[in-house]
Amino acid sequence: MGGIRKLVGVVFAASLAGCAHYPLGGKTAYDDAAVTTAVKARFALDPVASAMNLAVSTNGGKVHLVGVVDSREQSDRAARLARSAPGVKVVDNQISIQPRS
Repeated sequence: MGGIRKLVGVVFAASLAGCAHYPLGGKTAYDDAAVTTAVKARFALDPVASAMNLAVSTNGGKVHLVGVVDSREQSDRAARLARSAPGVKVVDNQISIQPRS
């Protein structure tokens, strides 16, 4: 029985991910959730961005980044990583820069 549940979970997750690439008739909440997940995954895999404490949200393909980082380079890196995720139309970079003292 556990194997069937795992299979159903994998099929369900794959169908949600597919919504971001092949929407049927327009935007769905799944599209934005998939975009947010893709951006967060890129952050998690990046050695610099993974250490940043950033909030990510998506609305209509527009990704909003909020948080505080030490430098302009970190902010730019986060925005660049977000732009590279599939389904991202625009990045609204609201990351504040506060150098460590």
